Order: sequence, then structure tokens, then C-alpha cells
Amino acid sequence: MDKISICPSCKCNNFKIVINIDNNNIDKFKKLDNLYYDNILTSLLNFDKVKIAKCNRCLHHWYFYQPSNQKLSFMYSNKSFKDKNSYIHKKNIEKNILILKKISPGKDFLDFGSGLNNLWENIAHKHNFNYFGYDPYMQKKKKLKNYFNSLSELNYKKFDIINVNQVLEHVKNLDTALEEIKMFCKKETIVKVSVPNVLRPREKYIKKFYKEWPYNNKSLHTMSPYEHLHGFTAKSLKNLFLRKNFSIKHSFKILFFFNHFYIRQYLNNLIPLLSTTEMIFKFNIKD
Repeated sequence: MDKISICPSCKCNNFKIVINIDNNNIDKFKKLDNLYYDNILTSLLNFDKVKIAKCNRCLHHWYFYQPSNQKLSFMYSNKSFKDKNSYIHKKNIEKNILILKKISPGKDFLDFGSGLNNLWENIAHKHNFNYFGYDPYMQKKKKLKNYFNSLSELNYKKFDIINVNQVLEHVKNLDTALEEIKMFCKKETIVKVSVPNVLRPREKYIKKFYKEWPYNNKSLHTMSPYEHLHGFTAKSLKNLFLRKNFSIKHSFKILFFFNHFYIRQYLNNLIPLLSTTEMIFKFNIKD
């Protein structure tokens, strides 16, 4: 397993271990493994290395030791692993597409980390986008015209819109993922990013967040191993993209037609617990 000893977002080395396997959660871990992974985690992992770290600067959470790409690919392609797309609400996708349609410089739309997600594809086509899905972990059972699982298949095409929806929390190396995203960017490319907010977990309270890991007998934990490798905050998400030559996209059209989006962005600085980890960036290409 690979060790990540600095914050993947802000590169700070001031962190602490907040979760690890012990006598209080080992049975919950094994139950989760049996229900969701057909016991492959127990066979693949060294329990001593299942630890979650928290950055003391940006509050980003991550697995201190992370499985190899081969093991991750095996986990994510396992038949009992629940498809994240089943949790995406059609109405929410429509709202996101409408926002992007207002500010898009063109029609070429890349769904980065798409899976076989025909919901995004169908709604993007409805609004006249040229949809392309890309996911390196995707197992294509048949030739699908608009879906790709390697960069070479896309011939490094440049896109007007890149949608990164509920993806980065699953990615082992965030720097590598953003470098890949940059390969698809041209001047004025819009990148729409959404990740779960670790400060607003489904466990509701941060004390429960640590206590209920990795499974509460009802649902997967926000940082259950290894559905999510990272837990983002608004600050850590912004830090990551600014460090990679992106900037926040400001637009009168967003302010006028979707003022709630700007209100949530404003809360990022005032009230972190109410902040959003849904952001729109633009790529600052160097002339």
C-alpha cells in the first residue's frame, strides 16, 4: 500500500490520524466487507494500515495508506460494489446542465469519471451538448460510441465543458487526476466539480462521523474503505484546483439565473459547516 504523508490538497505536513481499525470497529468493518465487497477487503488489506488522516490546515481527510491501482480497480469493478450513479437524482443533473449551458463557450462536453452513466448523457444531449464519457475504471462489455476508458481513445481532444461529478473522492492520486483534466482543457474551458463535503457527512455530526466508521448497520460511511479515498472540505477542494492553475469561474449569468449557487460559495468563508463542495472553475491557460 502506498503511503501519503502530506495533505493531498494543500501539501501541508501538519496532520493527525483520526480513524484506524481497533477492537471497537473491527466487527463493523468485517460486516461491511461481507455485505458490499464479498469479503475481498479482508483478503486484500493489512488492517494495521487502514488509517484516516486529517489535515489541520484545510481539514482534508484521506486514507494514509492507499491500495495499489490494481487492487482499487478490482474493488471498483467488483459486481457487488454499488454503482454511485444510482444515487444521482435526475432533477439535480438537469439543474447542473442548465447552469453549464448558460456559461459554456461551446458544445463539447466531457463527463470525467462517468461510469456508464446514461442519465448525464441523455440530459446533455437534450440540451444539445456533444457528450463524451471517460472513466479509466469503466469495464465496457460492448462497444459504446460515446464512452471511453483511456486517454488515447479520446485522442486528447479538447473540451468546452468538463464535468467532474462525485469522482475525485474515489481517486488515489489527486495531482495525477488534475493533470489528466488539464490535458482536455483549452482556453476558457469550464470545469464543474462536485464532491461530498466531509464537514457535512451523512452521519450529521462529526463525533458520529468518527464513531460510526466504517458502517452503522444501515448505510456506507462517508469515508468507508475504500469507496471514498478522500474527504473534501470547501477549502481543500479550492486549494487543490488553485494550485493546479485553475481559478473560480465568476459569471453574471450564474449570479442572475442561479443566485443560490453564489450564496453557497459565499458561505465557504463565513460558515464552513454550511459551505459547498460544488464549484465551477476555469482553466488559466498560459499564452
